[in-house]
Amino acid sequence: MASTHRLPDAMKSQLEEQQSKSEGVGSDVRAQAIAAKLQTVNPALLVNSPHPFHADSYWDPALDQLSYNWSCSFSRHLQDSTSISDDASSSAEPETSRNVYRSTIPGLDALLSYFDTATNPRPLHLSKHCVPISYVGEEEPLVRIDWALPYLSAILLPLPNESLAVQLPRIELRYNFTEPTQPGRPRDLFLTGLKADIDHQNLIVPLPDHAVDLNFSRSVSLVARAHLAKYDKHILYFTQQIQRSIFTGDGVLTAPTELTLRLPRWLVHPDADRSSGAEKEDISVTYLFERFKQTQRVDFAISEAARTAHGVDSEVQDMAMQLPSSLRLKYSEADGGAIHGNSSTLTLLHKTKRSAPKSAETSQPVDALTGVLENEASQESTSQEQDPTQQLAESALRIAHLLTRINAGTLSAFRKETEDS
Repeated sequence: MASTHRLPDAMKSQLEEQQSKSEGVGSDVRAQAIAAKLQTVNPALLVNSPHPFHADSYWDPALDQLSYNWSCSFSRHLQDSTSISDDASSSAEPETSRNVYRSTIPGLDALLSYFDTATNPRPLHLSKHCVPISYVGEEEPLVRIDWALPYLSAILLPLPNESLAVQLPRIELRYNFTEPTQPGRPRDLFLTGLKADIDHQNLIVPLPDHAVDLNFSRSVSLVARAHLAKYDKHILYFTQQIQRSIFTGDGVLTAPTELTLRLPRWLVHPDADRSSGAEKEDISVTYLFERFKQTQRVDFAISEAARTAHGVDSEVQDMAMQLPSSLRLKYSEADGGAIHGNSSTLTLLHKTKRSAPKSAETSQPVDALTGVLENEASQESTSQEQDPTQQLAESALRIAHLLTRINAGTLSAFRKETEDS
């Protein structure tokens, strides 16, 4: 299920009035208004509802550890086919609309010149019994995942079933490539993630006075324990066939047309009694392979030079000093094939995860689930007194303002010689 909200016109008018004031005060008011709006969006899945899992399920039952944080991407919102009334914020039902975006970020290179790439994770060493796809029965040496390479996603859609009254979620299997075990040998695939996107929520914040608009989003995803899922006979066969297409060396990546997955009973039959759900096995569901997607991701953190170098613009220094250490920029490029094409995304998000909200009144929206590979560091202690949603909104507005200045020609890219002069 997906829902899209837009900032109501009344709220937009209030925010635009602040433009006549100082940028700092206006940004604070905007951030407070955005954070207040985000707090009113109820998550579709609440952890205080029973979600029983069978003992043999490969899905992770720790729903209270799923991350519900909001993230913010920067894009240009070109079209909205649905008009939203001023009282839309009081509606209990999410507003749905078709939206058109231009994801190309004007001024991206100049903006990233003030950031450094974050440290890449250490290679994951795998023992012999964890070797990815040894379908040829060979003895494999120790291997390790090459995190610097793009990862491969197989996207699957549920086979239409008229007997089901619920829309089943889209499934993503994520694969990383290992380093070659022998010279000239193709890289092995390793299943590093399996997730089901249960819900996705958006809040679009148009910024007509800026070069970009803000798109706040968060997802609720059911995540599998990959070390269990990869031994499922259906998933193993599916992965082996992808690996086999790599080994043929003809440059064509293929996958089976169908994959049988086991889903928790409460997800397939949400209206059924859940009191004894943990005693009932997961239900087999047929999924159809839709497409492959290859994604390259780079994380950025503000550079020390942006804080301290002589000659750096004062607004850049303010942004660098005020950007919470819990926030990072993620830049990703995706190749979706001939139909879906290439895309790029710049996203601001929290690098740590917190527990999901238990109710709308006590909800503390946190980081959208960005993938199943994350193994983040422990939560930072800095800036914890401030609402993380407002932190995100304030930082997103500062970055949007810098992008606007870059496009207006009043802010240049950072040059290292500035620091040395």
